[in-house]
Amino acid sequence: MYQGNLGTVSNRADWADDAQLVDDATGDLIDLTGASIVLYVTRQDTPDTAIITASTANGMITITGAGAFGWSIPDETMTPLCAGTYSVFIRVARGDAVDQLAAGDLSVIHGGPTS
Repeated sequence: MYQGNLGTVSNRADWADDAQLVDDATGDLIDLTGASIVLYVTRQDTPDTAIITASTANGMITITGAGAFGWSIPDETMTPLCAGTYSVFIRVARGDAVDQLAAGDLSVIHGGPTS
């Protein structure tokens, strides 16, 4: 599981990024066929309440290849976030198994006027 900082994003822009899942023991890419992936953004003091939920189900996360996925959260979804630090959690479900891929901090800056 990755723990750390997921960088800095603007609340007036799309947030897009990608990741690759590699088996630590073999170095092989992990098969994501049929997997469900969810990314949650929460306030740090209320980690059980998602402000933003991106997933393969809502189309904000896509599996892009062997062991690879990416997310694209549109600017209108980012706009409600005030400048500050948020918690991000990413999970993948494959069959009956659910794995926590990441738990980290995301810095959000105010991107200025909306128009």
